[in-house]
Amino acid sequence: AAMLGAAKVERVAGSRDSAAVLFRRALQSGVVDSDFVSTELARELYASGHTEEGARVLLAGAATTSDQGRAAYRRELEWVAEPAELQAWDATAPTDRPGWLRQFWAGRDVREGWPDGTRLVEHYRRIETAWKDFTLALPPSGRHQLASRTGGVDTFVDELLARALTSAEGLETTATDDTDLVLAQMRSIGLNGPFRAFRTAQEVLDDRGIVWIRYGEPDKLVTSVGGEQMQVWAYERIQPRLVLQFREENFDGQAGASVLVPTLIDVPGRFRDQFCGVEQSLCAINTEDPANRYQGHNRRQARQVLTDGGRVTAAVVSRTVAEGQAQIERATTTDANPRVFEKSVQPIVQLYGLMVPGGGRSVALAAFALPADQLEWTQPPAAGGRTVYSVRMLLSLLGPDGRRLDVDTLRHFAVPRPLDKGQYLSGTLEVPLAPGRYQGSLLLTQADGRGAVATLPGIGVPSPTGRLALSSIVLGRESSGSLWRTPSGGIPLNPLGAFTEKGEAELYYQVVGMAPGTRYTTVLDFVELSTPDEVALSLTFEDTPGQPTAEVQRTVGLANLKPGRYRLRVTLTGGGMSAAETAILTVVKR
Repeated sequence: AAMLGAAKVERVAGSRDSAAVLFRRALQSGVVDSDFVSTELARELYASGHTEEGARVLLAGAATTSDQGRAAYRRELEWVAEPAELQAWDATAPTDRPGWLRQFWAGRDVREGWPDGTRLVEHYRRIETAWKDFTLALPPSGRHQLASRTGGVDTFVDELLARALTSAEGLETTATDDTDLVLAQMRSIGLNGPFRAFRTAQEVLDDRGIVWIRYGEPDKLVTSVGGEQMQVWAYERIQPRLVLQFREENFDGQAGASVLVPTLIDVPGRFRDQFCGVEQSLCAINTEDPANRYQGHNRRQARQVLTDGGRVTAAVVSRTVAEGQAQIERATTTDANPRVFEKSVQPIVQLYGLMVPGGGRSVALAAFALPADQLEWTQPPAAGGRTVYSVRMLLSLLGPDGRRLDVDTLRHFAVPRPLDKGQYLSGTLEVPLAPGRYQGSLLLTQADGRGAVATLPGIGVPSPTGRLALSSIVLGRESSGSLWRTPSGGIPLNPLGAFTEKGEAELYYQVVGMAPGTRYTTVLDFVELSTPDEVALSLTFEDTPGQPTAEVQRTVGLANLKPGRYRLRVTLTGGGMSAAETAILTVVKR
């Protein structure tokens, strides 16, 4: 215990190497819970640049069976994991937790196109900043035992004025229903209102620290001047854009705008208009000083100030609160560490898990379409006057065992002349894989710094000797010019994933694990994403296979599907077993 205390003193003093030495001794002593110390030692190792050793210590300690060790690891995960991931962690046996934790962090690297280990390094970098800038200073009674909580001076003035305007003490004895409702809404969403958009049980960091660990430094940070302190954080590099609003709260263990709120629309216009450049909903036309509302005793004028000349209605307040709550939910339950490029490219990529017919092996097949007008091109002398688009591609795949496979290639596309907007460069990448579930991404870069990361949906690569299963669903188009060439012939692809209204789609998939001579029923359900509870088109067919494996190829008419985005679900049932896979397609007007 003394060694642990000394290690923490060294940490506070900034002697991270010394702290790591003391934590390592505590870990080796066996006197204290070694797995609890593992989380502390890992943090020190990352802070001092020993990232590989830090990862080994963190993963090894995850197999802990002690109560203190399990609690320490769960606290570490709570800073960044999603609710479903925490449930999965709780359900994982201690012996399997090192592998689970490895998959957890490696999956984030693959998802965003980073080298292995990058996300964990970034996580601990964010941890250090959050502990430095957003730590709470609380009395022994704790955060949630504080009885007093109040807004700033200007908010208090608003409260007094609102009461006067909606009571018999005003110059008019009644207020309009709309004004009453708006004022009531503003009171309920303020710091003194009965509702809080976000609450946390931890008593270490304020709300800003929680967001910082999950999303890092905002691209734009605006702090108010005058009155109570408020802040707006905007993450422009994340899509869809993430905007968060904070305001000051007294007696919360922190100074400054430390509390997440869904909106600052209840703040006087002269203060919230300072954020107009970063969040449009906070723009104000009437920026009059609230003190001027008392002059002249003009209740109508005061009401106009409160509602920004009638712009802030009950509907506007409801909408902005709902949008703000959704942003808070996203910021406190998900995370991101996106790559940033000089210029962005919007590629379209389809990823399939398939078996090579007659080849006895499985592959991941990526079909891509690159918008030519977003790419840099050259006309080198060696190209003989042709236009060349050079693109580096890195296909990353993470398997069920936590192992990562990277395929790095440089593709040169030569065409007679520069391509126009609406024209694409298409092709495929094929990687041999063992059967199993995989998640992947495709990183595209060019020499001038432009690029993109296409995060791909998970795929299942079936085993020919396994139970009943389907391969990925391939929806191709004969005229796409893109094929998967196999020993049994060419399979039409469609990297764009778009099909014309009243057109046709070439359906292809593989089936394994069937019982020969057994009748199987296949159902194709097309469901529009905007109405997930309604089946727009359903097709059924039956077959009795003579072999345990089969390739299925069908032409599917799309005449009964209106333009929109659809999920196709293919369900195969027979012999008391069932298997299903899905694919996404877009139907466009002719």
